[in-house]
Amino acid sequence: MTLEQFTTKVEELEVLIQSGRDYKQSEVNAKELLAILSIMEESHSLSEIETRILIALAQSYRMRGVSQEVLPIAEKALAIAERIGNKELQAQAYSSVGMAYSTIADNTKAIESFHKAHEIFLAVNNRKQVAMLLYNIAVSYFQKAEYYSSLENFQKALFIAEQLNEPIIVALQLSKIGLVYSYLADYQMAVIQYQEAISIYQQHNYQIGLLSCYGNIGNLYREIRDYSRAIDYLNQALLIAQELEDKRNIAVTFGNLGISYNDSGDYVNAEKYFTNAIILEEELGNKVGLASNYLNLGNCLERQKQYEQALEYYQKSLLIAEQINQQHFISIIKGNIGSIFTNQSFEGFSPQKGEKLIMESININNVLGTRANNIVMLLCLAELYEYQKRWEEFAIYYKQYHVLEKEVQSEQAVKQAQLMEQQRKIHEAERDRQVKLARFQEQEKIFHNIVPVSIADRLLNGEKTMADSFDNVSMFFSDIVGFTHLASQISAKELVEGLNAIFTEFDHIATKHSLEKIKTIGDSYMAACGVPEQRDDHAMRTVQFALDIQEMMKNKTIGEKKNRISIRIGLHCGSAIAGIIGEKKFAYDLWGDAVNTAARMESHGEAGKIHVSEEFVRELLMMNGELSTEEKFSVAIPLSLTINHSLLTIIPRGEMEIKGKGMMKTYFLESVSAP
Repeated sequence: MTLEQFTTKVEELEVLIQSGRDYKQSEVNAKELLAILSIMEESHSLSEIETRILIALAQSYRMRGVSQEVLPIAEKALAIAERIGNKELQAQAYSSVGMAYSTIADNTKAIESFHKAHEIFLAVNNRKQVAMLLYNIAVSYFQKAEYYSSLENFQKALFIAEQLNEPIIVALQLSKIGLVYSYLADYQMAVIQYQEAISIYQQHNYQIGLLSCYGNIGNLYREIRDYSRAIDYLNQALLIAQELEDKRNIAVTFGNLGISYNDSGDYVNAEKYFTNAIILEEELGNKVGLASNYLNLGNCLERQKQYEQALEYYQKSLLIAEQINQQHFISIIKGNIGSIFTNQSFEGFSPQKGEKLIMESININNVLGTRANNIVMLLCLAELYEYQKRWEEFAIYYKQYHVLEKEVQSEQAVKQAQLMEQQRKIHEAERDRQVKLARFQEQEKIFHNIVPVSIADRLLNGEKTMADSFDNVSMFFSDIVGFTHLASQISAKELVEGLNAIFTEFDHIATKHSLEKIKTIGDSYMAACGVPEQRDDHAMRTVQFALDIQEMMKNKTIGEKKNRISIRIGLHCGSAIAGIIGEKKFAYDLWGDAVNTAARMESHGEAGKIHVSEEFVRELLMMNGELSTEEKFSVAIPLSLTINHSLLTIIPRGEMEIKGKGMMKTYFLESVSAP
């Protein structure tokens, strides 16, 4: 396998990962590529490829719930990226490490890694990735239940996405902001955010985004016990997932539908959807999903007093949870199993087993800091001891139950007050964001009219020194013939209005042909093609622009007396330096021989004509396929040329003295249709 073929395989792996359709296959493909890589001759480029494969493999493991494998793989990718000094890959690897920590619920370390990735992407001015890292940071804060910090970062990401005009990323942030609001119990605001995201997704036919929003709204309605609406939205999500053949999201939606039916008391449908979710999760190899759905199915059966079957699924869930070290799951499952064994209506009633499991659940909750989960467990123990007439232990645990319940209620009251304060701050932050965004958009609009869009974005991102070199650009200069005399014949108002009208038309034609207006000086107009974005067809576009300007200026008048005017046009191509100088009243400008020579072509030209250099003609002929780079260039007689369906004649002017340049061969360009 050649390096090119191997690289293509890696790119296919990355596409498969991004599609989210088959993480199990992604894992297989990644391992095969690593095996091939191990026998290939070592090189710097292969180290970069290995890093990309490892990042993909880490993501595959993470999405399949194989949490113990994610961090070592991600850290290996980071070590290679740091060794070879590839900043872009370092940032990606830090992000992968962050996702690994997130997988094992170490959100503090996840945030640290995400911040490191964020700093690198910020330094290399990758604002799209900056927005996505802020998103990841926000998600980590969300998982820590630090909702205000989460929302703050989502809003920062949203602001950047809006600046970048990335509607899909905008919608993603809005949907997550909606999720935060739902956890803050501000359901109205949550739905508003979701609906705004849905509107964007529908406009761009982004089905995976719609799927996510419908799923989130469904879960929101389940939280407020509006099960009919919950199921309706979840079914909309399911339909999209099935149309996309997205097994991962089909499984997730099956599970959510199961929970909704279970909470509503429709156990038949609940069992059906939990079972369907389990089948898919087994196929996908997603252990987290399997553990979750076995747990939910067990709960469904327990509610129906089918204790033996419930235990069967609880045990399946526990086995997987222990394999992947999901302590939160383990505490819930052991507590549920323990409560069944302490239930006197259960044929397998076993106080000893129940006591042991409930104690283990309590201890895990104490370690995890999820004390609220112990309220039910402590009451369950107290009732067990009451049944056994173990009065001393009953008194201890019943008291612990009441103390904890009171503490949790107090904590919840404090938390509720904090949440209300957070909501106030959130609403203020959202209002400030809207005001800042509106102000920014207005400033950005003005800014983009002053300097090129890409240059404006670089300045807005904090770039201080703006200087770029271009090997080959085309320059356009024009000047109104006899302008000084004309200015003395008409009023200032007529002059300014006339020039404004003319140069506004110039601007529109420049946009049409992808030329960048550089500046006007009095009656002179300067434009360039190939800056700030390089173009291979810069000479051809500049010719088309010049021809359109020439045609536009025919019979052009200015002032109330309809004073006839004409212009000289000069074209040249070559190297130039572009940049911005100063802080006040700055402008994007060009310097270099190409600029000076084009100006000379204009000043030594003739009224109504396009005057060009020999270098420009040569470039034009090469771009049009009339001349190769190796051929000698010579045009002694008028030469006809077709440029994008426009007939053009190149007319030799001969050799002439050009001020500051010496003797030069120059030419006139004329449209064949011109009189």
